[in-house]
Amino acid sequence: MKTTAGFVHIVRFVFFFALVLALAAYPMMGESDAHKEGGEAHRELDELMQKMGEALEVLVRDVLVSSLEEEIISDTPFARIEKHAASIAATAKDLPGTERIREDASLIALSRETEDAARSLAKAAKGEKLEATIKSLVALHAACINCHKEMRP
Repeated sequence: MKTTAGFVHIVRFVFFFALVLALAAYPMMGESDAHKEGGEAHRELDELMQKMGEALEVLVRDVLVSSLEEEIISDTPFARIEKHAASIAATAKDLPGTERIREDASLIALSRETEDAARSLAKAAKGEKLEATIKSLVALHAACINCHKEMRP
């Protein structure tokens, strides 16, 4: 399937935008001093966050980097994107069960926002809709950033 030059420029812009967001969020991926001191309660949350972070890395690579290839739609690994998005949704659903989030209504809402965004991404990937997949990835990343901003000590 051939694409228009305008669409390729849009994809490249979205890739650049997502890359900037990813770089801005990078310091949030590590363990904070508060988590190191929090013991077991924070370890459970850190493990869930690490799992989601690893899946998000795969999604960024699959959705954005592979989208810049010559044959945009045919080379996009939609099945893998759907799998990793579903994994993030399932992990986000588990977040409210952790001690750190259990009693915090705003963090519960943010974890649900992340879960919903990941489910939308999985749905777009299942339908092999590249534009919707890219938009959903950006929405998922924004949900991740919002949650990390709220959780910073």
